[in-house]
Amino acid sequence: MDKVRVGIIGSAFSSNIHAEAFQEVPEAEVVAACSPNKSHVEEFARKWKIPGTFTDVRKLLDRKDVDAVVIGIPNDLHRATVEAAAKAGKHVIVEKPIAHTLEDADAIVAACKKHKVKLMYAETICFTPKYVRAKKLVEQGAIGKVYMVKQGEKHSGPHSDWFYDARRSGGGALMDMGCHGIEWARWMYGKPRPKSVVAHCQRVLHTGRTMAEDNSVVILEFDGGGIAVIENSWAKHGGMDDRVELYGTSGVIYCDLLHGSS
Repeated sequence: MDKVRVGIIGSAFSSNIHAEAFQEVPEAEVVAACSPNKSHVEEFARKWKIPGTFTDVRKLLDRKDVDAVVIGIPNDLHRATVEAAAKAGKHVIVEKPIAHTLEDADAIVAACKKHKVKLMYAETICFTPKYVRAKKLVEQGAIGKVYMVKQGEKHSGPHSDWFYDARRSGGGALMDMGCHGIEWARWMYGKPRPKSVVAHCQRVLHTGRTMAEDNSVVILEFDGGGIAVIENSWAKHGGMDDRVELYGTSGVIYCDLLHGSS
């Protein structure tokens, strides 16, 4: 089987996670990396043994030996980069959220459809072994009919300054992490249509650093009556927290992603 040859656009936090993950995927090979910071991308490439480095994304996209790109750059740069990648015939994995505005998200989807390339956003928790096990238990009827699910992802704030600029990021904790919990909830219920959405947002810790929310609670009701509660925070001290709860007519499941045996 031929390997999928990958270029990573970006060389900071999320790109390191992707580069590490590709070490576990024998069907793929990272062949190039790109960042406008020459010393940073060269250090990144040495760390992960990536042969090609670029500071101009257009030169990476011109490479014939790149089949797909992973885009891990600030949200406001997603649209232009995805459009260029799609035009170059590269399949795209883009870090969440897809874009910082709905207009840009629609344009990204349209560009990938036009050029007939795959578009994927970098979802994680629907593939996490603990949560996959919970999904299988639900499908097996282990807790009866599920009527409410909860998911929370919380920490004390992002690692890069651009996250706090709502003009670049599109929002705060909800925009940053809420897509995970919302997609997880849809997945648990079999991806029904949402019936109603209520969101409560606060700015409680990073009041001098951002105009966006740093704490949020979203309540979703789906067709069929299922409810989801999604909690996201940049204001929680004490480290990262990621957990789910599933309530059914015959039982309950609790899952802590980062603590305890899987």
